[in-house]
Amino acid sequence: MDSPQSLAAAFMVGLFATMHCIGMCGGIIGALSMSLPVQVRSNRSWLLAYIGCPRIMNLHRHITGTDAVGELGRKIELGPARAASAGSRAHAAHSGGGA
Repeated sequence: MDSPQSLAAAFMVGLFATMHCIGMCGGIIGALSMSLPVQVRSNRSWLLAYIGCPRIMNLHRHITGTDAVGELGRKIELGPARAASAGSRAHAAHSGGGA
């Protein structure tokens, strides 16, 4: 899984996904921010709250979804029994215990 080809493919997917987000989400946020009332647009802290909060939630949703898909892929690749033992070893290593 850590071969140079898979790392290059992951990098390319990330690069294209970033360009998609800048093009799509950036344009949507720009259009929506122009529709905000003038008093919100003129106050930087209000504007950051209106624009920042949905971005933070979107980031959280992407991280959670990526984690779920990664776990599913690991279970498919290893099989349910081996994936569970690998997960418990990773948890033990992270919490300071050894396996």
